[in-house]
Amino acid sequence: VINQTEKVRNYLSSYLSSHNKSYKDNICIYPNPTSGRIYISEKPKQIELYNNLGDRLIKKDTPENYIDTYKLLNGIYFIRIKTFTNKVIVKKIVVSH
Repeated sequence: VINQTEKVRNYLSSYLSSHNKSYKDNICIYPNPTSGRIYISEKPKQIELYNNLGDRLIKKDTPENYIDTYKLLNGIYFIRIKTFTNKVIVKKIVVSH
């Protein structure tokens, strides 16, 4: 039985290895790198933040267009954004305090 963390690791691995680079999404993440708050150019339906091991650290089911990273350690993270049209976009972010 694959647990949730393993599913996310598999998803991220699959996404990163086969992501179609020509796909154009209109969502911008800024500032990146960040030292505090990450803003999303479009109000999302859901935001999730994962570390590089695939562990979910933050989940927000909210229409706010930002996520705070103040309590995170420096490093590389993945933000998973679900839009109101149910598109899922995963982007890499860097946290550097």
